[in-house]
Amino acid sequence: MRISWLGTLFGAKPAEVPGQPASAPEADDWGDYSPVQIWVGLGNPGAEHAMQRHNVGFMAVDAIAELHDFEPAKKAFSGWTQQGRIGGQRILLLKPATFMNESGRAVGEAMRFFKKGPEGVTAFYHELDLAPFKVKVKVGG
Repeated sequence: MRISWLGTLFGAKPAEVPGQPASAPEADDWGDYSPVQIWVGLGNPGAEHAMQRHNVGFMAVDAIAELHDFEPAKKAFSGWTQQGRIGGQRILLLKPATFMNESGRAVGEAMRFFKKGPEGVTAFYHELDLAPFKVKVKVGG
């Protein structure tokens, strides 16, 4: 059931999805910023996917950004980015604004721009073979 009349009560504006700000400015100048690592949270964009298991990567980088006081989100590399530091190390958080099967495009853009190889990227994503709240860490594909 669609409730299309609801928008007429409050005005037509895009729905804000946690961690996916519709009003985020474009990142037009990176200056001399060069991250040590690019941390990518994988998920699917849109309100209908916001709290699904597939979006645990988005949730992880949102929690990191909040815990470590990262800068506000900006649009770049076909997604949302946030800059910050953890333990003195510069980190770029990236949430591709594409569905998971297309996320390599956004990650590749950021890797090429900052001249990072696979060792400079950490990905956070769901793993259906693991029980909820279990974490698995591995190096490589």
